[in-house]
Amino acid sequence: MKPFRSFAGALILASLLGSHGADAEPLTRAQKDAAEHNKRAFEAVRRADAETARVEFLQAYALVPSPKALWNLLVAEADSNHPLDALKHLRAYLADPSADPKKKDRAEHLLTELTAQVGHLNIVAPDNAPVRVDGLVLTSEQRSQGVDVAPGKHVIEATIGDEPQRREVDVAVGDPTLVAFESPRKEEPAVEAPAPVAPVSPPQTKLAMAPVRVPSRGIGSPPLGTWIMGSVAVAALGTGIAFSLSAKSKRDEIDESPRACANPSSSECAHIEDLRDSGSRDSTIAWIAYGTAGASVITGGLLWYFSPKRAASRDATIVPLVSPGMAGVHLRGTF
Repeated sequence: MKPFRSFAGALILASLLGSHGADAEPLTRAQKDAAEHNKRAFEAVRRADAETARVEFLQAYALVPSPKALWNLLVAEADSNHPLDALKHLRAYLADPSADPKKKDRAEHLLTELTAQVGHLNIVAPDNAPVRVDGLVLTSEQRSQGVDVAPGKHVIEATIGDEPQRREVDVAVGDPTLVAFESPRKEEPAVEAPAPVAPVSPPQTKLAMAPVRVPSRGIGSPPLGTWIMGSVAVAALGTGIAFSLSAKSKRDEIDESPRACANPSSSECAHIEDLRDSGSRDSTIAWIAYGTAGASVITGGLLWYFSPKRAASRDATIVPLVSPGMAGVHLRGTF
């Protein structure tokens, strides 16, 4: 462990000599605890234990922040090989208007020494883009002044618009490492080519030939016998459906009582037998009705087919069309 600098020792000695006064006001609990930490820190200085002194000065500064306590802390951090923390606190000390002006020369000398022991980042990014170094968001002041980091690998991230960007850099001591983020390029809108203009062909003269009339034979209207057979078919079909549903209902009721005839002489068995007979009759009637409906449809169709046809008022006119490069027909009819 390297020994403390002479200016640090002189400062700590002056703090010890001036820590008590005859007209001192009563101390608060925080001030008493800070004084106890300062006492242990000074004892560590005498033992050349820089790390213990740093820890004690840090706790004293946390309890009672002051330029004097900050100076003691940053000197102990510099002597205990914590240059990054010391540099951070030294910059805060120099920015404090109540800092001791007599320490300016010492502070500038220490600033030069600490700056040479750490790495530095110079980050270029749009002003409205949040920037993070190792997960910590930078303030606008940090971005403008540069960022002090420990030598080694670091991850710098920025969100530009909706696009996250990431950089990994290996920082060395000395000159700042430049990390630049650029705004994504906006794609220029594609310019659509004008649609080609189709050449206009000269008007063509259509040549119409004489229309050809095609007479229609017509199928005529159904005769009365066909209408009667159709009505019979509809009635028979409805009857078949009704008796089919009745037969199915009775079969379902029989299936729900499979053990009803365990005792053949029981009333339940007699009821099941009646259902079975009735269902059989309904099924037979349904098939007869379906047959009647089918026969009626066939008979009605035959009557219509063989009945005398009466020509309907239907005709069609076909007009051939012929012109240069095109041929076709025009069909016109009345039905």
